[in-house]
Amino acid sequence: MRRHAADMYRAISCKADMTEEQVDDYRNRLITSFNDAQSTWDAYHSHLREHGILPEPHKKLSGDADRARLAHQ
Repeated sequence: MRRHAADMYRAISCKADMTEEQVDDYRNRLITSFNDAQSTWDAYHSHLREHGILPEPHKKLSGDADRARLAHQ
């Protein structure tokens, strides 16, 4: 996630000085960076679910009791 954020910052601050070809190349790098970050984030969420820290994606918190239960795990 940090690498993707750094790539985004670089792209925003350099865009005015880039040719169209450089912008296209950087866009492809950003897409790859985002996909890598998303994949890592998904794996992290899955790991937390395995330990019961996060609820399964199909389960919704039904109220204060569920939130309190999750907070004390």
